[in-house]
Amino acid sequence: MWVNKDNIKINHIVPQLNWAISLVVIVIVIISHQIGG
Repeated sequence: MWVNKDNIKINHIVPQLNWAISLVVIVIVIISHQIGG
């Protein structure tokens, strides 16, 4: 039971982490291009 609940929590958290990481990467790329360009 606990393992199933933990898996559900992880499955809900992982997509949010992926979105956060992708947004951070995009922001870093934009800033680096603005500074470099």
